Amino acid sequence: MTDLTKTLELKLVDPNAHKWEKLWKTQSTYQQALQDAFDANSTTLGKANDIVGDYQLSSYAKKRPEAVRPATNDDLWGK
Repeated sequence: MTDLTKTLELKLVDPNAHKWEKLWKTQSTYQQALQDAFDANSTTLGKANDIVGDYQLSSYAKKRPEAVRPATNDDLWGK
C-alpha cells in the first residue's frame, strides 16, 4: 500500500481597495485614541481603556493597548 500525500498551495494576494481603506481608517483612529489617552495622562490601563473604548474600533483593536502599553504605576507598585 502506498501513502498518498496532498500538498496545499497558498498564494498571498494584496488586499483590495476596500480592505486598504478599512485598515487605514482603523490605524488612524487607533493612533488618535492612543494619543488622547496619552494627552489625558492616563496612569493606569483602566483609564487608557476608558478613553480608547469611546472610539469606533473593533474589539481586537480596543484590547490592543494591553499588549503595547508601557508600564503603569499599577505595574510598578504591584497593584
